[in-house]
Amino acid sequence: MKNDLPTHVWTNSLDRHSPIPLHQQLSDILAKSIEDDTLKPGDHLPSENKLIKIFDVSRYVVRQTLTNLGRQGLIYTEHGRGSFVCRQRIEKPLDVLQSYHESMRKSGQKVDVRIHEKRMVNPPEDIARQLELSGKEVFYLDRVAYIDDSPVNILISYIAPGRFGEEELMQFSGGSLYEYLAKRCKVCLKRSRSFIEVVFAEEYESRLLNIPRSSVLLQIVGLVFDKDNQPVEYSRVVYPGTMFRFRFDSYMDDQVDESKRYVLT
Repeated sequence: MKNDLPTHVWTNSLDRHSPIPLHQQLSDILAKSIEDDTLKPGDHLPSENKLIKIFDVSRYVVRQTLTNLGRQGLIYTEHGRGSFVCRQRIEKPLDVLQSYHESMRKSGQKVDVRIHEKRMVNPPEDIARQLELSGKEVFYLDRVAYIDDSPVNILISYIAPGRFGEEELMQFSGGSLYEYLAKRCKVCLKRSRSFIEVVFAEEYESRLLNIPRSSVLLQIVGLVFDKDNQPVEYSRVVYPGTMFRFRFDSYMDDQVDESKRYVLT
């Protein structure tokens, strides 16, 4: 990986008489170099001190520049290592209820999912309500997924022990959670209801994913039901916005009145 800039990048001069702030000018220079593939995915940007020296700007300008590029999804920062050009975003389909491992495999990614924490807990009130529990403990599972030894996702599950009990859940040691529930706990998952929203990294996500606080995240919160329509799992999966995008297919409903099909309101 590089730790310097191509000559024609750092020979770009900043216009110190322009009304455009220096950090925006520098952001534009580096963004153009990323977009035209002069700086490639995985390339290591120079350190803050080198950028200060190359462009003769203050540390504030450099840090604001890196913040701008991070918010655009063009670079990411790893604590203690520096800033890197983002890889091509992973495209994940949004179509069926399936295990995380299987969905990532279909996206062409080999992931290593590691258990960060597992224990029995009293869930937050809103989660207990969705799981239709009151005053009962649930199995809390916190995992982090890695690609090429870099953290890419946080997967959090709250699982109602139900008929299979907490001992079986506490014995989960890794691999596909849904496969474990099906084979070991004899749970037949039938449907899910999920919501996608944009959130910003707080200290917890920043620490586990090695990203700056306030980085854009795509979060999927879902509730999974069994064949008896009983809620089994409340899940929260966090995706860094710089690394992922979601794909879904939609089709015209044959039952829709043709006169209303293309009416926009």
